[in-house]
Amino acid sequence: MWLPGRNPAEVAPEELTALVPPVRTFEGFAPEAFEALARLKSRPHIEQYRQEKPALRRYVQEPFRRLRDDLVVNWVLPNSLALETERNVFSRFLKNDFGAGGCYAHYWMAFYRQGRRRLADVQLIVSLHADGLRVGVYAGERRGRSGVRCERVCRRPGYRFWSRLFRYYKSKSTRGREKRV
Repeated sequence: MWLPGRNPAEVAPEELTALVPPVRTFEGFAPEAFEALARLKSRPHIEQYRQEKPALRRYVQEPFRRLRDDLVVNWVLPNSLALETERNVFSRFLKNDFGAGGCYAHYWMAFYRQGRRRLADVQLIVSLHADGLRVGVYAGERRGRSGVRCERVCRRPGYRFWSRLFRYYKSKSTRGREKRV
């Protein structure tokens, strides 16, 4: 999604706003999502993935898209943040392991700045694992100056960027599991 907006790296956390009342289509992840991911974690191979594919699509991927949509409508658009929220933001379960048939036992999405490549930029990430939802910032291997600056900002005392953003989603998405940041 290409919209004119502010560079997220230049927006102070206290300047962020949200829609009141928020628009919510995300209802959380069902226990079946965590169960399917746990089975995939115990046997991370393409055969297990094929067995779990309908459950992963229904209980992991579809709710994740609703979570992304809620974040865009309630946070990205109201704050005019120039973040990529459509192209290359979701992961895949199957690994590119040259035919070995491996797969990942978690699913994630990442927002990154428009006009940049996801792998070469700082990413705001949300990932779902068998033991719960995790949110954070990922600078990647090719982090450069942006990644160093991001690390410095996130280490500031009292910086609670993701805590503010996911206050509502924590209760609905972890189903009693702890959130890891």
